[in-house]
Amino acid sequence: MKSQIIPISFLLLSVSLIIIGFVFYNVFYGRKYEERVFKIKILDTARNIIENAKSYLKLSLVYSSLRAMREQAMAGGSLGAGPWICNGPNPLPVSISKRCLENYTKYYLTIYAGKFNTTLPLSVYIKNFSSLIYQIEDLDVLKGIYDEGNFTILAEDGVVNVVSKDIKILENLNISEVITKNRFWYMFRIFTEWASEDPFSPCICSNLDCACSSTYEEEECSSCLSSTDLCAKYALKKLQSMFDEYVVCKVENVCCMQGRGSPCLEPSGCIHWSNKRCSKKCEHSCTFYENLYYHSENESFYQTLGCEPPYCTTTTTIIPSTTTPPTTTTTMVTTTTIPPTTTTESKECIVYDCNSYYWYEARLSVAYTFTCKDYKYYISSPKGPAPLTFSVTAYTSFRDQDRCESVVKCECPSTATKCGECGPACTPCIGEIKTVPC
Repeated sequence: MKSQIIPISFLLLSVSLIIIGFVFYNVFYGRKYEERVFKIKILDTARNIIENAKSYLKLSLVYSSLRAMREQAMAGGSLGAGPWICNGPNPLPVSISKRCLENYTKYYLTIYAGKFNTTLPLSVYIKNFSSLIYQIEDLDVLKGIYDEGNFTILAEDGVVNVVSKDIKILENLNISEVITKNRFWYMFRIFTEWASEDPFSPCICSNLDCACSSTYEEEECSSCLSSTDLCAKYALKKLQSMFDEYVVCKVENVCCMQGRGSPCLEPSGCIHWSNKRCSKKCEHSCTFYENLYYHSENESFYQTLGCEPPYCTTTTTIIPSTTTPPTTTTTMVTTTTIPPTTTTESKECIVYDCNSYYWYEARLSVAYTFTCKDYKYYISSPKGPAPLTFSVTAYTSFRDQDRCESVVKCECPSTATKCGECGPACTPCIGEIKTVPC
């Protein structure tokens, strides 16, 4: 019996030791191993989140760039762009357009970055990129190097931070993307060449005499509108001929004012007319609107930017000037009758045949918007893929101090003995004063 108890006891002791060892192993080593495996898994998950964030930001960078280019093109190359023709060539500099694109692309990228999140029990923080650069050269734009896109956008010094209860991972970000199949710079280049040639302003200057029939110093166009429309169509034809077959352009009148100024000013060519209702400063700038993202989906947003072209067309109410308009002095041949005497001599009359050059200042101010759509490539928009639309304005505001010229009869006093004593006139009166039988 004893011989049987000893092996059984040994067996029970061995089993007990194995069970106790297994329990101790799992309690002290297995738990640590599980914690280690769990941490590794969390780290892998966090790294995957960072990689997902990078991919998301790269896509956001492309979309931000396309959105910025679409909006800047609609505004004339930059929000805040002045007329590309302003009494002469005034194309937007590449540097201003580039800076405005960088500002708005960075702005949109920041907004999209703030929308990144995850359903995992981790917190993700993305610090804004400190700089965003369009890697293009100004001269290369005008040489056509970027006509089809193929330029790089670089976003630098961003940070993504993944945080949980047990870990904290931080990684610096520098991302870049190549923009292809986008002809923003192609349309920019053609508009620059067109504005530099300026087929618009000289045409308006040559038709300035249409304003000679004006009644007021400044009034809405009547006799001049047909002439300015012809100039606009001529400029449009020239613009269209410079683009390829994928681009379609149109022109729209924004404003047209005409008028007639004072008489007898110094003769001149076409010079600037600072009128109140249809002129604009020629300076270009980049205006930043922080609420643009929230409203630019709606086309009516552009009406909040001050109702200046190319955002919207203003309706102007014309109030006639209270100034009495100058009138042409026209004097018919004046005769003076010699009082009858008691003698039988024949009656004689004095004839004043004196003439002079007389002129008024002609005034004309017009604005047109030239809009071109590129149907070669479509880009994303709130309404789906759409052709890139590029729109610029052309302003001319001219006056010519002696354009409305005519020859008039001088007004002579009855005591005048020569035409030089007659007037008023812009030039000395010439002709003769003679006595004829009545």
